[in-house]
Amino acid sequence: MYHKKLCWADHSRWKSRLSTHEDEWLFNSESLTKRLIRLSQNQFSLKRLSEQKQKIREDECGILEVGYPSLKQVRQVVLEGQGQAWIYARSIILSKGEDCRGNLFQAIGNKPLGSVLFQKDVFERSKIEITKYPRELLPIDYRHVDLWARRSVFICSSQSVLVQEVFLPDLWKHIVNKKKQVYNNHLL
Repeated sequence: MYHKKLCWADHSRWKSRLSTHEDEWLFNSESLTKRLIRLSQNQFSLKRLSEQKQKIREDECGILEVGYPSLKQVRQVVLEGQGQAWIYARSIILSKGEDCRGNLFQAIGNKPLGSVLFQKDVFERSKIEITKYPRELLPIDYRHVDLWARRSVFICSSQSVLVQEVFLPDLWKHIVNKKKQVYNNHLL
């Protein structure tokens, strides 16, 4: 079991440590899925790793305002662009009823959660917080050091959805290469 406290904080705490492109991606409030689809030139896919009830971490219980320990439904996916793993996402849905969007996990299947959360302003989003995400909390195939992660909670009357997104190295490489490409094209 992992016991180190995660230091989730808002923009003011971390901004001096962020590059321009990290700041642009970590604190952008539009749908990450839509941004990834554009960046990948529609070569986007979702790989569902797991979807099951499990004990959630203390920091997750804290932001969701549930007692620790708690057993909740957890969905883990990897968002891929152009065949590369770009984002590891861990989402937890708390539902006290079905008046918002029904059971999100049943309805979503293999689609990105963003396809539901960003429809018609149904959900209100909390502020975005970021942290350096410990490799020990990632699935083995995606373990890297020094990764940025962000989280926010989407709320709709009877449902709260905690979305945590870990930005993997291949995404940053692609963004940097894309910016270099644009810059070089302007020089020609």
